[in-house]
Amino acid sequence: SKGTGVFLDVSPNDMYGQIMSQPDEMIEILFVNCTLLPLEKIAEYMRLENPRNAKMKLAFEITKLFHGNDTAHKAQAHFANTVQKEQI
Repeated sequence: SKGTGVFLDVSPNDMYGQIMSQPDEMIEILFVNCTLLPLEKIAEYMRLENPRNAKMKLAFEITKLFHGNDTAHKAQAHFANTVQKEQI
């Protein structure tokens, strides 16, 4: 791994953050191979203006698969309140 691994035995916050750290060119590949979303929905997300927005959808969907909907929402909020605020 080039430091871009996503590990399954980590906390929801770490999983969400690891997915957000993936290079933009991996977004569609991960959507297709690691989520249960229909291809039409993936195509819709891939058309979003900013790749970060699609990546946030991806991080949420994968975290939800492993940790549940409520926990994925909490991980998303944690990312927004910590990592994104630090980048501003």
